[in-house]
Amino acid sequence: MSSEGSAFYDFLELKLPWALKQKPHPPLWTAGNVEAAGTRGHNLIAPFTITEEIRGRYDELRAASRLEPGHHNPHVAEPTIAQCQGVIIGATNEEAEAAARRVWPLYAQQLLQAHGRVPPHLQTGIADTEDTHLAASQLLRDPVEAGMVVCGDVERVRDYYLTRAREGFANHFIAMLPFGTMTTEETERTMDGFIDVIIPAVRDLERENAAVLTGSVSK
Repeated sequence: MSSEGSAFYDFLELKLPWALKQKPHPPLWTAGNVEAAGTRGHNLIAPFTITEEIRGRYDELRAASRLEPGHHNPHVAEPTIAQCQGVIIGATNEEAEAAARRVWPLYAQQLLQAHGRVPPHLQTGIADTEDTHLAASQLLRDPVEAGMVVCGDVERVRDYYLTRAREGFANHFIAMLPFGTMTTEETERTMDGFIDVIIPAVRDLERENAAVLTGSVSK
């Protein structure tokens, strides 16, 4: 453990006297940065839709990195490529989109204030630090158009996740809720839709695909 390069701490390099309990070590993750995740062989979690282009770039970098000393997850045979997005299910598509745009600004503001070296409770606005411009370029976009929030009535949200599951570019999905100023009613309706409709639909698709692969179903 070292303080080299720190603007706030200056201590002698320390050797931590603890060995890892889990061997090999738990899989390492990178959030949002496809280039860094692929180059280091990390699992990837992203707040947007994983496209064919994004997955192709990740796979290309990961395949090359497995031959290099900087590869951090040699014990991970199949990486986890996760989408972690805000989700709002409404009675109509229009209602859900309006709710997404209403609740997102506070969430984006909180994340932006968490970046940088100025503690959030001392900030009066979004801190203009070196590491906020990348976050801002994503967080300050329209959350619906940028795909950072999946929203609509339950059928549209179901179809979105079924499409992503069929594509297979992501193999793990995380529903982020509540977030921002989402109400209890909006959160409960969204959770109910996930439990009652979306998860069963994706599970049915998984079983169908497994049956096709084993020859139980012909197409």
